[in-house]
Amino acid sequence: MKNRRTIFIVIGIFLAMFAVSWFFMATKPVSMRKRAETTRFAVNVLEVSVGEAPVQIRALGTIRPYQETNINARVSSQVVFLSENSDIGAIVKKDEVLVKLDADTYVNTLRLKKSDLAKAKAAYELEMGQQSVAKAEAEQLKQLSSSFIGEVIISDLALRAPQLAQAKADVEAAEAAVKMAQLDVDYTTIKAPYNSMVTERNVSVGSLTNTQDNLMTLVGIDEYRIEAAVAIDKLTSLNLKKNANSKVQITTSTGVVREGRIIRHVASLDSATRMGRILISIPDPLGIKNNAPALILGDHAEVVFKAGTLENSVIVPRRALQPNDSVFVAMPVTQNKDDGSDEDGVQYVLDIREVDIAWKDLDNVYIRSGLENSEYVITSVIPTAIQGMPLTISNIVKNS
Repeated sequence: MKNRRTIFIVIGIFLAMFAVSWFFMATKPVSMRKRAETTRFAVNVLEVSVGEAPVQIRALGTIRPYQETNINARVSSQVVFLSENSDIGAIVKKDEVLVKLDADTYVNTLRLKKSDLAKAKAAYELEMGQQSVAKAEAEQLKQLSSSFIGEVIISDLALRAPQLAQAKADVEAAEAAVKMAQLDVDYTTIKAPYNSMVTERNVSVGSLTNTQDNLMTLVGIDEYRIEAAVAIDKLTSLNLKKNANSKVQITTSTGVVREGRIIRHVASLDSATRMGRILISIPDPLGIKNNAPALILGDHAEVVFKAGTLENSVIVPRRALQPNDSVFVAMPVTQNKDDGSDEDGVQYVLDIREVDIAWKDLDNVYIRSGLENSEYVITSVIPTAIQGMPLTISNIVKNS
């Protein structure tokens, strides 16, 4: 009995262990096989269009005055009048009186010179009378001597020709002296030579001036100039002979936008930068006539030149250009919807595309070939670009 009981206990233990093992086997979790999800890189794209691409050249320059004059006194005297528009920054019209000098001394000198002229004219008139007498006496002498000794030759000295020449010269000298004295009187009034702005003033009422003193400095306000620096390889593209007087856009560092025109190409390179120079004219720089925003002398400006048009080309931002003259293109690939594609069954992959570049500027790249109409050029940064890598498009911008 004792042995049977032991056997039953052992058998029970084995049955319990079997039951427990069967329970765990029956209730274990079942792993389901699931398709691996593909990670797609999100990018922004530019939908390009093939067509005419206007080419522009950007250059930098500084706004300079076209006319600038140091006003000096042409006679020495004391300042007795100063225009209210003679202060720095004031606008002065052409022929407006800026400064008057004490003219008393020069007026008195003019009177003396006029008196000398009157005396010289009187002496000339007297000599003309003497000429008449001398000619009459000479005629009488010829008539009397012709019947006795034949024809008599009368010398210029007898006819007082030297005396007449001297009297005439005295009159001309006196007239010149009067003109010089009149100029000295006129020089005591100093006028603006053109429409201008005062940029410097060094004189006040009561100041004593001489011909070496700079009274003030004026700059013309009818026109300013910009000498724009252009890379040598861009000069031929401008075709300046054809585009002379063509309009250009000017944007200053202070945000003022104005229009100018090309005057000429300066026929020498800048000695420091070795760049070409284009001369630009800006009319009415202070906007007095057309109520435009005023330009500031010495301000830096960017000048945009039109250099023609490229046919059948594509413009993309400079940031879209990749090494080795290539761009990233998001290429559509038709897939099954089960592959994680869009609702239309289109998925995009990366295509590293080499292109033919016709032109570059600071902002854009002009592509002659390598892109088709309505293709998507990627403008986002892709840290590690692999041909054919899956993409998803976040934003589409159309190329205008």
